Amino acid sequence: MFSQNSDMPVTPMSPGVSNRKPKHDRTVMQVSEITIEAGTKLRPSHTHDISEIFYVAKGKLSVKLGDEEATMEEGCYFYIPAGTPHDFKEIIEKTVLVNVTTPEKAHGQKHT
Repeated sequence: MFSQNSDMPVTPMSPGVSNRKPKHDRTVMQVSEITIEAGTKLRPSHTHDISEIFYVAKGKLSVKLGDEEATMEEGCYFYIPAGTPHDFKEIIEKTVLVNVTTPEKAHGQKHT
């Protein structure tokens, strides 16, 4: 499958946050590109019943995973195992993340 820019409209998620999703089989993996404006406040620490990996395509942000915190910038990755408390503490610069998650059915849960 190929996804051209015209196939992936920008969809607002919440104030300061939008995403685009390429064509893909959600039973194998879930993929999205998330853009977060600098200074956007996101929900506090939370968990998911799925595992996630993020690639920082652009920007800079501070992320807390469990008891660890790090500043992530362009070219960095971070992995969040299912059930791990996490929080995007600060969006330092406008950030574009590529997010890949495990399939919903892999854990019997829906992605939230």
